[in-house]
Amino acid sequence: MKIGKQFNTLTYHEYLQLIENRKRFTDFNTLGLFRSIVETTKLSLEEKLELRQLAIATFAKTFDFLQLKDPRTFFEVSTLGETLTKPMKVRPGRISNVINRKSGRVSGLATETSARIPGIAAAMIRAL
Repeated sequence: MKIGKQFNTLTYHEYLQLIENRKRFTDFNTLGLFRSIVETTKLSLEEKLELRQLAIATFAKTFDFLQLKDPRTFFEVSTLGETLTKPMKVRPGRISNVINRKSGRVSGLATETSARIPGIAAAMIRAL
C-alpha cells in the first residue's frame, strides 16, 4: 500500500497513524518523515515537538544515522523550537553602527570592541 500524499501535507493525526502503521506502506521514507516535521506549516510547534519525540523514539537508529546522511535535517530536527542565538544587548547611546571609511572599522556596536571589515568589504566602502 502507498501513502498517496506528501508528508508535509499530513495532519497531526495522520502523522500518528502513519508512524503507527509504517510497515504497511511500501513508500514510507524515514528521512522524508523527519524533514517534513521541520518543514510542515500545518502543525503547531507543540505538535511538531511531540511528533519529533515519537519519531526519534520509533526510529532511533535511523535518527542517529541521519547525522551522517543529512546533517542539516538532523540539526534542524534536533534544535526544533529552540532559540539558537542570544539577542544583542544595546547600551544607550550606542544604537547606530558607524563605519569609519579610512580604517574600515565598525564602531557604535553594543560591544566594547570594533569589528574589522574584511578586505573586499572595506574596499567597497572606500569606493563609496
